[in-house]
Amino acid sequence: MAKLLLFQKSLLLLMLFSCVSSSPTKTVSKSYSEIYLSKLETSKLTIKNIDINTYIVVSDEEQIHGLSSIKPEFFKNTDSMLFYNINDEVRSFWMPDTYFNLDIFFLDQNLKVLNVERNVPHHPGHSETPPIYRTGQYSCRHVFEMKHSEVSKKILIGDQLLWKNPKDHSRIESSARLQK
Repeated sequence: MAKLLLFQKSLLLLMLFSCVSSSPTKTVSKSYSEIYLSKLETSKLTIKNIDINTYIVVSDEEQIHGLSSIKPEFFKNTDSMLFYNINDEVRSFWMPDTYFNLDIFFLDQNLKVLNVERNVPHHPGHSETPPIYRTGQYSCRHVFEMKHSEVSKKILIGDQLLWKNPKDHSRIESSARLQK
């Protein structure tokens, strides 16, 4: 009987303490867009006195994913994605599962704009109905994407992007060589 009474008192105390909280916990869940973008390497590029936050994609997996599934509210007009490569090749891009129109810039090894396709239409999902837009084929080293906006419209063929911190370029180049 004493053991039963002790057990009941312990159970009562446990229930009492489990109901009292010193501070309420608030659950904050991050969206897929926030989680994916936070895993990418970033740098700052500059052009025409505009600083551009740049997500760098190097690995094949990152480059295949690109901006797919990224919601517009998580990608500002001054954000970009740089598809960093170590060789010149003929490149063409398509836009499955995108949620905002893009300006796509085809760059040389020094980040000089060789070609641009403007206002490339977004295409939520992977279905080919209607057909998913595909860019032309361009010989280039890197590809740079920005949300179609007043900011991206200022970048023209012949312009050159610059690394805000030149050490970033060395670090990214080393990383790209290791992955390829």
